Amino acid sequence: MIATKFHSLLSFSAACGLALSLAACTTTNTLEREHPTAVPNNVATRYVQTDNDLSDIAQVVGVRQATVSGDLLKVDVDIYNNDVNTRQIVYKFEWFDNQGMHVETPLSTWLPKSLLAKETVTLSAVAPMPKAKDFKLKLQISKGD
Repeated sequence: MIATKFHSLLSFSAACGLALSLAACTTTNTLEREHPTAVPNNVATRYVQTDNDLSDIAQVVGVRQATVSGDLLKVDVDIYNNDVNTRQIVYKFEWFDNQGMHVETPLSTWLPKSLLAKETVTLSAVAPMPKAKDFKLKLQISKGD
C-alpha cells in the first residue's frame, strides 16, 4: 500500500516536472522571405553595459531608423533573448534634439515586454515631435522576473 502511494506520488511528481520543463522551453517558429526586398537603414550604435545578467538575456542584434509622417524619426531595435526561458524586460526610448538636449515627453515611460526563449523581438518607437533627432533605448530586467 505504501509502495503504491509512493509510486503514484513519484509518477505525479515526474509528470508535473516534465510539464513545467516543457512550458519553460517555449520557442517561436518564424517565417520570412528567403530574399527580403526591404533595404533597412541600419544605425551604428554604442552599447553601454551595466548589468551582466541583462546582457545574457536581451542582446541588441539590430537597429534601424526611418522617417515617417514626413518628419518624425522612427526607430526599430531588434532584441534577442539568449536564455532558454521566457524572460520579462522593461524598456523606454528617450529622445534628443539635434544639439543633444533631452526632449521632454510623457511618452518616455517604461514599457513591459515578454521575450520568449531564443526569440528575436522588435521594439519600435516614433519620436514625439519633429525636433527629436536622436534617441537612447534603456533596458532593464523586469522586477517580477
